[in-house]
Formats: sequence, C-alpha cells, structure tokens
Amino acid sequence: MKKIKCIYSKAEKLWRDEEMLYEVLEYMYLVLLGMFLLQSAFWNTMFTIPWPVNYHYYLHLALGVFIFAKFFTMTKAFVSDSRPIFLTLLGFIAAWRINGYDEIFDMALLVVGAYQVNYKKILKLYLSITFPITISAIIASNLGIITNLIYELGGRHREALGFNYPTDLAAPIFMMMAAWGFIARNKMYIL
Repeated sequence: MKKIKCIYSKAEKLWRDEEMLYEVLEYMYLVLLGMFLLQSAFWNTMFTIPWPVNYHYYLHLALGVFIFAKFFTMTKAFVSDSRPIFLTLLGFIAAWRINGYDEIFDMALLVVGAYQVNYKKILKLYLSITFPITISAIIASNLGIITNLIYELGGRHREALGFNYPTDLAAPIFMMMAAWGFIARNKMYIL
C-alpha cells in the first residue's frame, strides 16, 4: 500500500510540475522516435531482422496514444498553436489516404509528436541510430556477412554496399551530413 501511495504522490507531483512533465513527454517521444528510426534504418539494409508480427501497428498505437496524452496535458497557450498542427496532421492523413503509403502516416504522427521537442535532441538521436547501422552494413557487406548488391546499367557498375539500392545508401549519408551540420552549425565556418 505504501508503494502505491508513493507512486501516486510522484505522479501527482509530475502533473503539477509542468516543466518536468514536458521533459518526460520529450523523452517519451524520443524513445518512440528511436524505435521508428531503428526499424526504418534496418529496413533499408540487407540485414534480415525478424520484427515481431504487429510491431509497426503497436508503434502507431503507442505514438497515437502519446500524441493524445501530450495534447491533453498541454496548457491553454497550446490552444492557439493547435490549428497549424491539426491542419498539418489533416494534410498528411489526406496524402496517406490518396497515395496509400503507410510511411506518410508514420511521418504525420512523428511530425505532430515532435511539437515542442528540441530539434537537436532529435538530430542527435537520428545520428546515434543511423550512423552505426550504416557503418555496420558497409563493413558487413564488404566482409561478405550480408549481400552486397551490384547493379549494372549502361556499362556502369554500382554497388549498394549492404543496402537495398545505391540510393538507399546515399540518402542516409546526405541526411547524416545535414543533421551533423545543423548540430554543429555554430562551430562551422563556411569559406
């Protein structure tokens, strides 16, 4: 009984301390984003990982519940910011319904969930997940652990280096460079 009272008092303190609540919500979003990024990064490689059957469905469900809880706990100042967020969500959902690509729905949930989350934390999380998987795929493909697909087109020889297609390697490398540039932009000098 004492443990239940202790948990209840901590939860009550969390609800009263708005700054602490935002921090907890931010970390909850980063955990969910990390799970999405992990699955997405591995899907683009030749690594074969047996994901649980309903993993993606449960991620959608968890992110939807998180977004609802996040907006339910926001202050009244949020109400003025809610229109652009819900219009963005509606635009993404309309595009998802027209095209049928589930990735658009994923993006809608992740964009809306990122409201009031520090972008540098998101970029650092992206780099900390994508960089090791990219390097691992390149090394594993060169060592023969995973398949290195080679594409021949018009006499040109293109290696995928452990990815499904060469552009599946080029895109994360470009995005990692852009993310690093945003994180370190105060320290960089452009000639």
